[in-house]
Amino acid sequence: MTRSTPVTYILLLLLSIGVAHARCERPWRVGIYDHLPYQGYDAKDRPIGIEVELLRIAAARLNCTVMFTPLPLKRQLNYAAKGTVDIVMGIGKRKEREAYLRYYEPYLIEPSVLVQRYDQTEPITSLREVMHRDSDFAIAALNGASYSHDYEQLLQNPAFNQHLRLTSGDEISLRLLLAGRVDAALFGDLHQPHALLRRLESAERLRLTPIERSNRNDDFSYFAYSRKALKDTKARTINRTLVEITRSPAFDNVLKRHVAESEIPLMTRREAK
Repeated sequence: MTRSTPVTYILLLLLSIGVAHARCERPWRVGIYDHLPYQGYDAKDRPIGIEVELLRIAAARLNCTVMFTPLPLKRQLNYAAKGTVDIVMGIGKRKEREAYLRYYEPYLIEPSVLVQRYDQTEPITSLREVMHRDSDFAIAALNGASYSHDYEQLLQNPAFNQHLRLTSGDEISLRLLLAGRVDAALFGDLHQPHALLRRLESAERLRLTPIERSNRNDDFSYFAYSRKALKDTKARTINRTLVEITRSPAFDNVLKRHVAESEIPLMTRREAK
């Protein structure tokens, strides 16, 4: 038997270190709910969407896999606090969540939108404009929803609240708008109203206006990591990999599979081509 040369020994050592580093102890546990094009299911109940694809690409690059489990968002947050969910996909950054979630660099812009009728001569582009309209101007919003930090601040202002009509569902908000009982309906992201508009066959009557953005964190969408389930170093590695993907052609391909090219600049702050 011949003795290994020092070079061979070093190569074997480096290979063994690389394999040990690449080992994935278990699949990432991730909740999923119906919120296309970001996350949801196809006709065969298979997980699909922008966030699903990104997480799968990242897992493959880190020699890991993802276990998706159907869970409403509120339950996902509860499970992340307990450490039984590792990653929460596509949520906004909130101070109260930082006690049990780690946030790093966001992956996408997710501006809230106002849905308004085309026959309105002066559409609004920010929530604060509502307070300067006539007293009968009304905006529908989902009861209990947290659209942004700005929205939550405005809720404390009586001048804003007098224009607000809280509803129990997004479809109700749109029906009120179509019936002329409110002047605008508020939605949490650019794509949330699309399926409803198609079902109500009213897309040609309504326009979607992204709310004017600021530099606050609530403009962005994050992958968040359970503090109890994942160490900081591991969570950072996953998020860094996701960010690298969003800066590569792979991300463009993912977006084009799920949204119109005209919408990509709104979601990424890139210039329209």
